[in-house]
Amino acid sequence: MNDKGFDGERLRSLTLQKCDGTIEEDGTNELCDLLSESSEARELYWQIIAVHCQLDWELGGPSAVDAPIAVRASDDRFSSNYRVGAKLFLAACVLVAASTAFWLYVGRHPAALDDQLHVKVETRDAPVLGTVAALGTDAKWTFGRSAERDSNEIRQGDTIWLEKGAVELKLVGNSVAKLESPLIASLQSADRLRLLKGMIKVDSVDSMQGLTIETDLAEVVELGTTYSVKASDDSTDIVVFDGSVALNPSAEDDRGTSIEHFHSGEAVRVGVDKSLSRIVSVQQSSVLASRRNKTMLPVISAVADDNSRHDFYNFYEIVPGGMEEDAEAFVDRRHQWNGIKEPMPSYLVGGDYVKTFNDDKVTKELQIQLELARPCSLYVLLDNRVAAPDWLKASFDDTGDDIGVDEHLKHLPNRKQIVVGFGKSIDRTHSIWRREVLQPGRITLGPNGSLKDSSHQGQDSPSNMYGIVAVAHSASESFQLAQVDRPVLISHRRLISIFDLQ
Repeated sequence: MNDKGFDGERLRSLTLQKCDGTIEEDGTNELCDLLSESSEARELYWQIIAVHCQLDWELGGPSAVDAPIAVRASDDRFSSNYRVGAKLFLAACVLVAASTAFWLYVGRHPAALDDQLHVKVETRDAPVLGTVAALGTDAKWTFGRSAERDSNEIRQGDTIWLEKGAVELKLVGNSVAKLESPLIASLQSADRLRLLKGMIKVDSVDSMQGLTIETDLAEVVELGTTYSVKASDDSTDIVVFDGSVALNPSAEDDRGTSIEHFHSGEAVRVGVDKSLSRIVSVQQSSVLASRRNKTMLPVISAVADDNSRHDFYNFYEIVPGGMEEDAEAFVDRRHQWNGIKEPMPSYLVGGDYVKTFNDDKVTKELQIQLELARPCSLYVLLDNRVAAPDWLKASFDDTGDDIGVDEHLKHLPNRKQIVVGFGKSIDRTHSIWRREVLQPGRITLGPNGSLKDSSHQGQDSPSNMYGIVAVAHSASESFQLAQVDRPVLISHRRLISIFDLQ
């Protein structure tokens, strides 16, 4: 059978009508046609059934598969309408053949059969807990109720299906969450959300109550913070951008035990065996973040280092196209990059940059690997209080320009705050070093420089970690630089500079 295209929104509406018993005979005919003609429609149908219906049937046999396709038409109507009966028989046969996809789905998401995900379809009288608004023009979503009752208000018990784009969820209590497609989530209360699939970023710094996220593998309790959770078939990823969270990797077993705390600049992956592992780099979503050059491909595709400590969870954040005035410099501090007296050098603006972690400023023997997807000008922003390390002097050139850092020092009695704009609150200066990278590939950077004043040591030493910026070459720049710069060696994997092999 050749698959035909189908209207996913219409299929969802008809399936939800079937779930709450409001489907009419014409709707039954239309639903049968959709299911008979498209395997993708059948897979989506099963997913909707798995999340929204009260599943009482046994797992593991054809009889279980037949039950969901039974419709609300009366016996008389069914027996008197051969066309409907034939279509139902055909649809049931096709669905039995396609049931493997459903069992795989339920197997990957056992919580879909749990009462925690059983959403009451009739939520007309449930309290309104917030609103949903599109971020951009292409967002497409629906709630777990019939289409005619959908609105921008989200109620207790609603399940949101986000098919395309991104939306902003504002809850009572001022918690704000940004949801990125594809996503399925159930709002259980004003401070608790069950995430079945997808990614959500929560900002509760200014809220009266936080938002706890549950997945099949973990429970994340936020403590006045900004963090994200991504749920997939075999893992849950948690990234803490500001503040701290409490993580229970056994949310469904022994609740309240095995609690771990993670803080600003840390990211962790919870595996199916409830093991914890470090997420080394995070790329800011192009959907949820504003970018100057949204049509441009990222220059920095990945960042890694040689830190192998089992209790170490700091991450590098890649911000495509994000270098600008007041851009945050580090994942574990709220310091910002700014021009010193004039705006920052224009050649940096709009570049991809990496938010390093400032605690690395004293890490010796450090190696940071950058995966560069395009030819670019690569910049290192070095604190002027440290001496330039040998690796930097060997492969980078000092431009003679400087950039400022506006520091947020919350530990001081007066809690020194950051100020918006260049030249207004510059606490430190960094020199700008440049290297031209002619081919995609891996570049290795070394440790931070040593303090010129050796009397200060440790994490409280008066210096910052260096920053990293990459600005893509135009086609003409790449050609001109290739005529005068270093020879290249062809590898079986990529073109790399011959000096990168040293």
